[in-house]
Amino acid sequence: MKRKNQRRGRDSGFTLTEVIIAGAIAVVSLVVVGSALSTGQRSASMAARQVQAMHKARSVLENVTRLSFHDGALSVGRHTVTSGHYDVRQVDERTKDVVVRILWVGPNNATNWVALTTSVSASLHY
Repeated sequence: MKRKNQRRGRDSGFTLTEVIIAGAIAVVSLVVVGSALSTGQRSASMAARQVQAMHKARSVLENVTRLSFHDGALSVGRHTVTSGHYDVRQVDERTKDVVVRILWVGPNNATNWVALTTSVSASLHY
């Protein structure tokens, strides 16, 4: 006995509706994957710029903390460096606070800052 809806021969392929639905699902899937990859690439690029700014700030901070306590580069006020600045504030006669701020540009040209802070003591600098 044969089934009534059994397909044989030329009739055993996909219908046009099934092909269109499968194609639409494939297109939507590819768009979602492409969007995720694009977002991931933007995030990685942003993180790389932020890390680069952090390294620059650490480098400036290390250079400043190596200076003599009475060096002009550790005088109270704002000092300009590439892509940013550092501020020196006198806490007391033997201590100064240093804040380094480095600018980095994020998505849509948004400006962001990386800031690092330390204290410099006269007793540690001769």
